[in-house]
Amino acid sequence: MSSGKDRAGGWVGILTFLVGVAMLTVTFTIAYGLFQVPPEKALDLKPDQPLNVNDTGRAMIGLLFRIAMLLVMCWVGAVIANRGIKLYASGRPDVKDPSEPVKKENSDAA
Repeated sequence: MSSGKDRAGGWVGILTFLVGVAMLTVTFTIAYGLFQVPPEKALDLKPDQPLNVNDTGRAMIGLLFRIAMLLVMCWVGAVIANRGIKLYASGRPDVKDPSEPVKKENSDAA
């Protein structure tokens, strides 16, 4: 029978996992919106005007920075979701760590 401590750890693990999944959902929603913007608008290119390299370069660096921040947000969300899974599993005594090697029992040692 599991104690209250195990149940609380399980709930904390589930909530942590859901927070990580929510962060990933927000990240992918922002990324989807970012990639729906036409390149002309994202790089601040104006039709019928000569290309201003300074403004376009500044806009491109800003865009690359946003993409890098999305990658960081995605990584952090995945780490938090992974920690939630580990917290949930550690609150359940009957669950074994899948990274542990399987011990073979010697049946002919009689």
